[in-house]
Amino acid sequence: ETTGKVVNIDIPTAKLTKPINTNLYLPPCYDPASPDGYPLLIMLHGQAALNDQWLRLGLTASADEMITSGEIQPMIIAMPYEISWRLVPEQSQYANALVEDVIPFIEDNYAACDNPKCRAIGGLSRGGNWAVYIGFQHPDLFNAIGAHSTPLFYSELRRIEDTAGRVSSLGDLPRIYVDVGRKDTEKDKVLEFTALLDRLGIFYDFHEFEGRHDEIYWGAHVKDYLRWYSERLVIPN
Repeated sequence: ETTGKVVNIDIPTAKLTKPINTNLYLPPCYDPASPDGYPLLIMLHGQAALNDQWLRLGLTASADEMITSGEIQPMIIAMPYEISWRLVPEQSQYANALVEDVIPFIEDNYAACDNPKCRAIGGLSRGGNWAVYIGFQHPDLFNAIGAHSTPLFYSELRRIEDTAGRVSSLGDLPRIYVDVGRKDTEKDKVLEFTALLDRLGIFYDFHEFEGRHDEIYWGAHVKDYLRWYSERLVIPN
């Protein structure tokens, strides 16, 4: 097989008014009985977009190509929908629903590795805001966080600093990928994020590419993202 499969599922949750509609990518030659399971990558869409955004940007098509060629490892990619995208984290139960309902549902019903070392979360724009928020609220659940053109939620810098002060070692935090377009209107906020990471001594990978805060930019870099996530996701022996 050279093509994976995208299944659309409604994941039940009592934390929101509706189930979380999720596009779930299963890689080529997916084996539901895989003894070790597959790494799980959660990719969140941007503000006012639907959960087909990463599909339209070519994420799964690129995954097919790169998995088939052996450039990246096979992985499951979950793309859940955020219904109430106008709410800030203090008003929304979206993060709790993802952590407490979506991830367990996928791990219970599909061959997803349930070890944090083989789990990552990322997103673009507002989706990246959520990825950083969730990743730092639950640093023990993820091995990697991807922040693609991510301006961060209000007060997120303070929350990150609080988390850094609570962990026993900064090495216990997930590895972080930050990227932004040179002409992105939110670039200053992204650089405030990296400046804080520098000040706290938190290691991260940073890339500034040509482009703006738009789908042309993100679509041009889906292979960069997949390559980075694949290198960070490790199935324990």
